[in-house]
Amino acid sequence: TLLQTAGLALVMIYFFGVVGFILFPELFQFAEADIVGGRKLEPNNNGARCTSIWKCTLVVLDMGIRKEDLGEAMDDIPWKVDTSDADQYRIFYRMLYTLLFFIIVSTILMNIIFGVIIDTFAELRAKKDEIDRDISGKCFICGIERFEFDQLGESGSGFEDHIKNDHNMWKYLFFQVYLREQDYDNFSG
Repeated sequence: TLLQTAGLALVMIYFFGVVGFILFPELFQFAEADIVGGRKLEPNNNGARCTSIWKCTLVVLDMGIRKEDLGEAMDDIPWKVDTSDADQYRIFYRMLYTLLFFIIVSTILMNIIFGVIIDTFAELRAKKDEIDRDISGKCFICGIERFEFDQLGESGSGFEDHIKNDHNMWKYLFFQVYLREQDYDNFSG
């Protein structure tokens, strides 16, 4: 399920890359790095404009997932008051675009991925606890529960007595090694 969720996240990132390429290709550009005192304050690692769907998807993947803010990768759009302009609602489209990315990818899908990871570790812990209960609560040789031995034992230590004297697993191991070391022709049973 983790791979399926990661695949869904990649599909959504590709979707946002396509929408960004269609609606805002000129806004996905990085400014030159600010240089103060010979040091770069914000390095321009990508230096790429959104000239293809592939580049837009990479920008969405890089800026959207790493910084969790897709709007940071886009240039600002001034608020327009001129109603004759065809792009008067573009600021609202951009706000909707970045808000949907934040809600769908950064919040929902990333939390689902983290939840799957946490659930996987919880399952591993539960399996380990079950194995530990079997080791400490059952006889390794015969598989009878500790409870049955403790009820039948006189001093309440029936299980401990059983695994130390009757079915000591180390004695069985030594016996197996002894049999493997013997010559086959010496077996008489």
